[in-house]
Amino acid sequence: MDIVREKPKSNSLYRWLIAIAAVGATLSALYVYGLSGPAGKTVDRELLRIATVQKGDFDIVVRAPGSLIPVDIRWLAAEVGGRVERVLLQPGAQVKTGDIIAVLSNPKLLQSLDDLQWDIEATEAQMRAELSTLESRVLDQQMAELNAKNLYESSSLTYAAQLKLKARSLSSISEIEFETIRMETEQRKQGWQIEQSRTANLQRNFQAQVEASKARLNKMIKQLARAKQQVAELTVRASIDSVVQDVAIELGQLIQAGGNIAVLVKQDSLLARIEVPEYQVHNVALGQEVIIDTRKTKNRGIVERVSPSVIEGTVEVDVRFVEGLPAEARPDLTVDAEIMVASMENTLYVERPAFSQINQQMRLFKLEDNGNRARKTLIEFGKGSASKIEIKSGINAGDRIIVSDQADFDKYSILALSN
Repeated sequence: MDIVREKPKSNSLYRWLIAIAAVGATLSALYVYGLSGPAGKTVDRELLRIATVQKGDFDIVVRAPGSLIPVDIRWLAAEVGGRVERVLLQPGAQVKTGDIIAVLSNPKLLQSLDDLQWDIEATEAQMRAELSTLESRVLDQQMAELNAKNLYESSSLTYAAQLKLKARSLSSISEIEFETIRMETEQRKQGWQIEQSRTANLQRNFQAQVEASKARLNKMIKQLARAKQQVAELTVRASIDSVVQDVAIELGQLIQAGGNIAVLVKQDSLLARIEVPEYQVHNVALGQEVIIDTRKTKNRGIVERVSPSVIEGTVEVDVRFVEGLPAEARPDLTVDAEIMVASMENTLYVERPAFSQINQQMRLFKLEDNGNRARKTLIEFGKGSASKIEIKSGINAGDRIIVSDQADFDKYSILALSN
């Protein structure tokens, strides 16, 4: 008869051990793949910048460079053309109103001045001669008028006497002689009236000639005054108490009327022009407080103007000093500015991650408690400055996140951090 033989139990235990080992190897492989495959990557901790989320007060500050610029700028231009004969002052010199900056020469202007002076003297002599002639003519006419008057009055007396005698029938002259006396008297009256008109016309003509001569002379006098002024303008003088910022001429240079000679700026009238990056300027507004650092002193200021245009990625912001200019203030002095945009109280914030945007969401790696792994987390940002940014949601105070550039491992969702 057949005898049934039992198999050893040790073989069954051995098979179970092999199965457990296989499962463990598979899980280990999956774990390693999960860290180094599409779901994860191992990164050297020393290559990362890690920041801790904090809660408290922080100021939102926009930092930007700039320089001091003059508010009151005066260009000195040549009023007349000429050749530069002397340059007495150079940039940086302090000047008072009327101080000489440069001297030009123009022989034609000097010759024109001399010619006008001679012309005026000749015109005055000619006027005196013409007026003397006119005065003689007026006197002659007045004498002719007087003679005509005397003749009329004499004839009028004779006519009146004969008229009385005739009325009494005592006249000794004929009717023809009487009419002759009457007509002669009438003619002499008309002759006197004509001479009166001639005298009046001659006097008006005399006055017109005088006024015309005066007008001609006055015109020449004004031309002479203008010529003298032009000669005086060959000496270029400072128009205000100021500092010479630039001199645009050289010795021997021929300059035309209207050509630039120098730039004057008022030393006590400067403002800070700050070049704010365009991505930060939306936080800047008129009236915000500013700290202006001249690298020697820090001074308070107020935002006075924000340019409406962007130039090469920056926006000009003008800042006015509120406590007077510092002693070291000079035009074109380089400064740094901190514009106080806002003050946040009891707020979650963190060091600003690379490429983060205010009021936007961004996926960043948050470290797990043990600090050996980091998992990508959606974070919502609020307001921010150049160095800090507000946290609205996604992480809490004390959490640690990677804030350095994550472009090399952005496609992964988990990172293993190695020491």
